[in-house]
Amino acid sequence: MIFFGQSPFQVVEAVYPGIFKPWQFAHVPMNCWKNEKYIREAMDHFLFKQLHYSSYEEAFLKLKKNHFTDFQLTGLFQMAFDSRMNNVKEWIKMEVMDI
Repeated sequence: MIFFGQSPFQVVEAVYPGIFKPWQFAHVPMNCWKNEKYIREAMDHFLFKQLHYSSYEEAFLKLKKNHFTDFQLTGLFQMAFDSRMNNVKEWIKMEVMDI
């Protein structure tokens, strides 16, 4: 494990390259939630695959803080959005503008 910097993700990535994302692990790698790509991937999976929202607009209206807890994404909520729903809403607004 020392070869992989004590990272379970790095071990899995070495065996199954490109199959899993770092944010899919219970213990995400350090600085994972500072990476915009990982935040977007995790949020898109969360909003559209897990919560089954059809659009960012729907997510903006319906998403609640407890959804992050219910789907074990408190790390994402805490680290990427500083535990503030206002920050989540701002992120969603920015994604809508990028479309």
